[in-house]
Amino acid sequence: MTPRDDGEEIVGMRSPQSMAALLAIASSLHGPEGHYLPPTGAPPGPPHDHLSTAARALEWLLPRRELRVPKLPPSASELAMLREIRGAVQCLTRGDREGYRRGVGRLTHAARFELTGDVGLRPAASGWRAIAFGLVVPLVALDEHRASLKRCGNPRCGFVFLDRSDNQRRRWCSDTCGNRSKVRRFRSRRRKP
Repeated sequence: MTPRDDGEEIVGMRSPQSMAALLAIASSLHGPEGHYLPPTGAPPGPPHDHLSTAARALEWLLPRRELRVPKLPPSASELAMLREIRGAVQCLTRGDREGYRRGVGRLTHAARFELTGDVGLRPAASGWRAIAFGLVVPLVALDEHRASLKRCGNPRCGFVFLDRSDNQRRRWCSDTCGNRSKVRRFRSRRRKP
């Protein structure tokens, strides 16, 4: 078993990417409050699709600590693979295992790996393609964690996360989203006559 940077292991595989990196890709389509620190008093905006263009993908992924990405934007085919990965996770989040399996099937068919000297796997590619291939490993493993896979309960957020709480009752991706939702409900109750 190989340790991953999020504290879990993928049995029999060395994952070039972590589950946290996969969830960062999955959360690239989110609501206006999906950014943890929007400007104070900023009005809610439209949902964000950070994989809508190569430039937006680079802007979203370059500063993320879960992934180390090239400084040049992905090609159209590489961006399509990232969207396919996101789509498969989104299917599993909605409980659509068949859609998830179709997406995983297409991605595993496209991904290429090579064995390392210590019998690990690494993507047989470089750059963005290596990132996409590397994300296939935790994507396949995600099915084992589907009961813990959730979407943030803040409808203005929509981030995808794994509920690692003991009782599996976590509703929000972060305390920030939980606090925003609680304040919104409190204010709504106070306005009612």
